[in-house]
Amino acid sequence: MPKGAGIVAQINAPRDLEVIARKLKEAGRGDLRRKLGSEIRAAAKVAANDAKQAALALPSQGEDSNALRASLAKSVRVSTSYAGSRVGVRIQSMKSVMPDRAKNMAKATNKGKWRHPVFQSGSQDRKSATWVSQTMPGHWFDDAMSHSQVRIRAAVWRVIERYKKEIV
Repeated sequence: MPKGAGIVAQINAPRDLEVIARKLKEAGRGDLRRKLGSEIRAAAKVAANDAKQAALALPSQGEDSNALRASLAKSVRVSTSYAGSRVGVRIQSMKSVMPDRAKNMAKATNKGKWRHPVFQSGSQDRKSATWVSQTMPGHWFDDAMSHSQVRIRAAVWRVIERYKKEIV
């Protein structure tokens, strides 16, 4: 898992994508390479937006839940890679974007359960806090990704086929 990622959906592309990106780079066509990445990210942004909407629709309890849901939605990012073992597009919830006290909440809310302290009035002493388990309907990220993967793969293939014709 990439450093700083809470949850990740990796959609691997065929090696053709790596070959196309390399040929564009060798030909000095950075403009087309950037456009290639842009088109692939655009295809994946639909899934990222689905995940963001799912995060915002999570059930709400307590005064911090709106902030948590907004942070979860804000943490969803799309990136592309043209080399190595991760050729393709990656949609991930980034821990680095989450508030300090909620770095692992993307993974916990996707799992549907977590433990947290409940403090006595006016106290922040974790030793005297009561620890409770909290549950909720999970899989907000996983469900959004599973519904979108076929659509993303098809879009990536269309982009690859179009660029194959341009570099021949």
